[in-house]
Amino acid sequence: MVAPRVTFQLFILCVSVSLHLCIIDWTQLDQKRSVVTFSSGNVLPGDVTSENENARESPAGSGPRNTLIVHPGKAKPGETNPIQPETTRSPRVLTPPPLTTPAPTLGNIFDSDGCIFAVETPTVTSGPNNAASSMSSSTTPTPAILIDQRAPLRPTTTTTTTTTTVKPTITTRKSASSNMVCPKPNGLFPYDGDCSKFINCWKGRPHLQSCAGGTLFSPATNECDHAYKVVCQVARSASVTFPPTTTRPPTPPPTVSTTTTPTPLSCPHPKGFFPHPADCKKFVNCWGGRPAVQVCAEGTLFNAATRECDHASKVVCLTRIIHLIATSRAIQVQPRGNNAGGSFFSDNVPRSSGSLPPAGNALPQSPKVDLGPPLSPDSGQLMRLRGGAGPWEGYVEVRGGKDRPWGHVCDAPDSWTIQEASVICRHLGFLRGAQKSVQGLEFGPLTRDKILIEKVECTGSEANITGCKIATGSNCPFIHEQVVGVRCHRDTQALCAKDEHAHGNFCYKLISDEMSTRERARSLCEKSGGNLLYIHSQVENDFVSELLNSVAPSITKVHTDGMAIRALRKDLLVWEQMETTMNFTKWWPEWDRSKPGNPAAKATPQCLILVKRFQYRNRCATLPYFFWTLGECDVAAAAICKKSSRDIGCVVGNGADYQGTANISKTGMPCLGWNDPRIRHVLAKPARAAVAVLDSAAAKSSRTVSSGLQHNFCRNPHGESNPWCFISPVEMEYCDIPRCHIQERGAVLDNKCKANQYKCNTGECIPNTWVCDGATDCEGGSDEDLCAQYMNDFYKRQNETIQLHDVEKWMNTNLDTCARRCAEAKSFTCLSFNHNEGQSECVLSDSNRGLSGQMIHSPGWTYYERKVYSVNCSSNFECPSGKCINQTSVCDGRDDCGDRSDEIVCQSQLDFQIRLAGSNKTNEGRVEVKVFGQWGAICDDHFSANDANVICRQLGFPLGASQALSHSTFGPGSPILMDDVMCRGNETSLADCPFAGWGVHNCAPEETAGVRCILAETTCTENQFKCETTDACIAIDFLCDTVDDCGDHSDENRTRCASELLVRLADGPDSLSGRVELRQNGIWGTVCDDDFGPEEATVICRMLNLNGPAQPAKSGSFGPGKGPIWLDELGCSGTENTLMECARLPWAKHNCRHTEDAGVRCSHPTNERKLPEEKTETDPVTTLTDLVQLGSLPVKCGIRMVEDNPSDPLLIQPKVVKGEPTKPGAYPWQVGVRVRNSGKSDNHWCGATIISEHFILTAAHCMEDFPKGLYVLRVGDYNTEDSDVEEEQFTVERMHFHEEFGQGGHLNNDIALIRIKKKSNQGIRFGSHVQPICLPSPSTEYVAGMNCTIAGWGSPGQPGAAFAIKLQSATVPILSDDTCKAPYVYGPDRIKVGMFCAGLLEGGVDACQGDSGGGLVCLVDGRPTLMGVISWGFGCGRPNRPGVYTRVVHYLPWIYSKLAETNA
Repeated sequence: MVAPRVTFQLFILCVSVSLHLCIIDWTQLDQKRSVVTFSSGNVLPGDVTSENENARESPAGSGPRNTLIVHPGKAKPGETNPIQPETTRSPRVLTPPPLTTPAPTLGNIFDSDGCIFAVETPTVTSGPNNAASSMSSSTTPTPAILIDQRAPLRPTTTTTTTTTTVKPTITTRKSASSNMVCPKPNGLFPYDGDCSKFINCWKGRPHLQSCAGGTLFSPATNECDHAYKVVCQVARSASVTFPPTTTRPPTPPPTVSTTTTPTPLSCPHPKGFFPHPADCKKFVNCWGGRPAVQVCAEGTLFNAATRECDHASKVVCLTRIIHLIATSRAIQVQPRGNNAGGSFFSDNVPRSSGSLPPAGNALPQSPKVDLGPPLSPDSGQLMRLRGGAGPWEGYVEVRGGKDRPWGHVCDAPDSWTIQEASVICRHLGFLRGAQKSVQGLEFGPLTRDKILIEKVECTGSEANITGCKIATGSNCPFIHEQVVGVRCHRDTQALCAKDEHAHGNFCYKLISDEMSTRERARSLCEKSGGNLLYIHSQVENDFVSELLNSVAPSITKVHTDGMAIRALRKDLLVWEQMETTMNFTKWWPEWDRSKPGNPAAKATPQCLILVKRFQYRNRCATLPYFFWTLGECDVAAAAICKKSSRDIGCVVGNGADYQGTANISKTGMPCLGWNDPRIRHVLAKPARAAVAVLDSAAAKSSRTVSSGLQHNFCRNPHGESNPWCFISPVEMEYCDIPRCHIQERGAVLDNKCKANQYKCNTGECIPNTWVCDGATDCEGGSDEDLCAQYMNDFYKRQNETIQLHDVEKWMNTNLDTCARRCAEAKSFTCLSFNHNEGQSECVLSDSNRGLSGQMIHSPGWTYYERKVYSVNCSSNFECPSGKCINQTSVCDGRDDCGDRSDEIVCQSQLDFQIRLAGSNKTNEGRVEVKVFGQWGAICDDHFSANDANVICRQLGFPLGASQALSHSTFGPGSPILMDDVMCRGNETSLADCPFAGWGVHNCAPEETAGVRCILAETTCTENQFKCETTDACIAIDFLCDTVDDCGDHSDENRTRCASELLVRLADGPDSLSGRVELRQNGIWGTVCDDDFGPEEATVICRMLNLNGPAQPAKSGSFGPGKGPIWLDELGCSGTENTLMECARLPWAKHNCRHTEDAGVRCSHPTNERKLPEEKTETDPVTTLTDLVQLGSLPVKCGIRMVEDNPSDPLLIQPKVVKGEPTKPGAYPWQVGVRVRNSGKSDNHWCGATIISEHFILTAAHCMEDFPKGLYVLRVGDYNTEDSDVEEEQFTVERMHFHEEFGQGGHLNNDIALIRIKKKSNQGIRFGSHVQPICLPSPSTEYVAGMNCTIAGWGSPGQPGAAFAIKLQSATVPILSDDTCKAPYVYGPDRIKVGMFCAGLLEGGVDACQGDSGGGLVCLVDGRPTLMGVISWGFGCGRPNRPGVYTRVVHYLPWIYSKLAETNA
């Protein structure tokens, strides 16, 4: 039987003893400013959530109370301070709020009601006597480390005296320009003492401006420039005058002497901006690994999260935390190491070496001084989220067990994933896992002063954090980037009312009125359909405590449903309404932990109250956690109502048939009624049937009125992705409704229409795309009734259209419908559309005039731009085309406008010059350019004859260049000012050519470009071709490549280029022997004798119809020849009919002289040998099956025994460039192509892919630079510096280059088949870490959007960066050919039929130098398949410059033929 409810006259809460005044111990005030509140009323609840919660304002409408600001050593109560400004801040606010909110320390331990804070962990000291000695003097600092320091720490090498000024001052800001004088009426001039600023004078009026981030104002050039180019002059400028200032000498405040060690500046990365270790007004600018300190503009601080100077109000200053962590590194919670999570979160761990206060918080040797603050008893809570809007989000805080300290969690950069975050959320009771994993300062100031965990690794399947691997310690060097947090998926909000919080299967509603009695609170809960709070677990108690501390921090007492009474000599502790006993309890154990069990009940009923404020040594103390106490039932307190979540039904598919009662949006906003007159869709015809049709079930609900439209339940009348509702007259939002697991639980209306169809009033089903298309398709017109009008949302421009950004095209579409298509587009964000009224044609675009500038004159068309996405260019640079670019893009060298208008404006300041250096000849050398007064080199990436010709003509050599040279032929150069130069060849200046921008590059000094210009009297060399009309000399391999290198098309003469390959013997004693000479592209040349043997001689003699035995003749046996050396490193088997069938280097690629010309001695056959008959068209074409049967390709392929899942490029930006290491064996087909150096070692060069036991496939350009004997092929490799389990090295036996490699375009036909040289008569041995890849079938399609993987040891894309040590991988999506050939990508001319693109147009995912030749692998029919070979790209991971790959399917016939020939 439940005890009756009674009214009690006594309060049992110890907090109620202090009714008139909170007694303040003045000796406890530190050298910090504290707010002390005196009140004649009862002790009011504090406003502090816990010891680490920021100060908050008091509730609106609360009357002001007298507030006395006390300054140590100044005014006492009853005194006044004439210079103290009047404050209207609520007394509940802690003043001043710290940048971080650590556990309170001595002297800063009061909340806004004057109650002392209780701390959750003891102060750790270095010895047992430190605590007492530290309190012996009011001027001696406490042993605890204070984060709330007002002055930033500064690095020093001597003993530093830190002075804290506590006297408030009133400052007024005056325009700096009013104190400046212009030396000249117009121009830019240095600003006194601050090189990051300058004075802009216009008509004699000065204006103070700041340079862009990373730049300083150069007095030499009178412009902002790179920091390393500027000599900062700190002397006062004579051009600026300042009036004298008079300041009152401040009263010397108390000083504290502390000895600090110097803080050396270092660069965490070679390039970028990083926080200053001691001053938030400064930052460290790293360039090439060298640090330079710079100062932010006035009124700004350096934001470590965004790496830029920002308004001070937006910046979290981290110098205090960094200092704190550095100072407290010696105080380790437990030895660092990898542990299971359970060992960290247990009580059986070693304690810190610091001494703990004895029970009752009585510190030794201090009988006369009340040392506050008390130590809060352990709450049992091991994890929580702090800093966010509620217990569902914030920084992760953990503690290692009972009475252990709370601290933050760090993780390695980019290692904190959704898997770890989801485990955290489930541990806290949010069973849907994490919505977002957060790393960095997303939740504002840090909430703790310690780092307890530095690494967490979860699989994602753990039920709680104790199952994860945890590395404890405080090693978190970049806390602003490594501290972790989570945002959990809250339980479906639609399960509860708007003002309720869903958790588990229950809804919690807070009654924040602390004047409620238990009976009144019960009545309010019953009216909302619930009961007073009852708690069944630690997780639930933690949630309730965190919820109160975050959403209602001022509440200190909460009514519950619990009661206690003593009957029949037994204590009965029950939940009254639930009529159940308490299986879980969290009773207040007293400060000295003397009452850990249940409290003693009385004969008269008592009520259970949650309390966080208790009496401590004759004053009130506030806890960070709510404990349970027993007290009188009529005490005034707040309350929490609890009820089961409601049944709102569930959804199947897109919820088109949903008939449940959810009426809360996914963000917790209440839904408007469908008949709300403010909804413009319904305003015209209030009896719209599209919603009413879905309401047959709603009409049956007791909660709705008779009309189907008289409700606000979520519906999906138009086939959206989920049910939705209006949360404002013009804004809709989806509803968060559970998915149906088995069946619809009776909440779904039978509907014959499919999910992508719309149901008319008559029951007819029509496609969703017919709804609101301007044509009536339903009888009665219900498909056109609920249609919004959007024309007022657009600007228009007559007779213009935007081009190159078309996404969707609609025919027979009127203007209103076209606007609606754009505004309601789901698959992309429509920014504008073109409409032709006469043709009723509608074209939707994903860009607009301000973003693209791609506008053209189009009579009959009208351009419409959505106002909400229009670009306001008033503070930026507007190109003539209308494109809006940032001011920082002006004069950066890049043609952002498309007509160079953004670069023309600065031609006078640019002062572009060009010269040749590094050679004693005037017509050759390293190319150097001068911009903004700085000389620098050009990177050789994509450096071509077109670029060289422009340079030579600009230097006064009208015939252009004979050679474009790379690899620092004339010595290294630095700095590099230009990269990715792409001249068309007709420019008059190199500055007019497209390139990456001034100083933007990813090259080392050893990658500079050079040229060799043609002198007027110059005779072309044997390796050059002399143009017919221009007399220019071009490289011989430029012939017949479809590019007009001569300018007169003589190098592309059709007759010459179409001439057949011929062979002859010269200077021999007879017609059967002599020097081998070939005619290629109409020009006779020779063959080098490298690797020239009987097999090669046999093929050459066969071409001369001399089929007898053949002997090679080497070392110029028949004298040196003339003309180009056409071939080198021939590799024939002896059965070929022509040299074109043999493996070889590309045409004209060699390292030979004519003294090495090869010759042959042929003979007539004694017995005619029957040659193999050529295949006719009736012969079966070699297929993949044939090659498998022949043994050229393996039976099994694509076997992967180690899985690898590179990060989704849409979630983060991984890449081989700056990617993530794979797992050993995850890419068993990967080959490392290496090149032997001058010593006995070899270096990484390219990648390749295993396709069989004897063959690998790679890019042709990877194998053209060195003789085949220098290449090393390494299989089974993972770590290039260690020997892996199945690692093996092979050499090259034969190289098959595509016969038309390099012809018809840059790196066209970039593919090569390499036969490895056997070892011990065996090829590549397959195992768990070595396997061949599958080749695609001829019918395999390249589907745009298909995610594939790339891997390699290539460069991370940073200047001078070395290759990766461990194999890296990333995911890239295949792009459509239209996208790849778009003018803003590569254009239609550069992308040939054997190429395709993959990557993200926004950049960030790409291969880089050293990855070439590796494979792009996709899953085709469940098997890893080689779809592409990494070929080329502009830079690495740049926007609009995706990687270009060789299309393997296109070259399957060539691959098959080479495999078949070799096998034969």
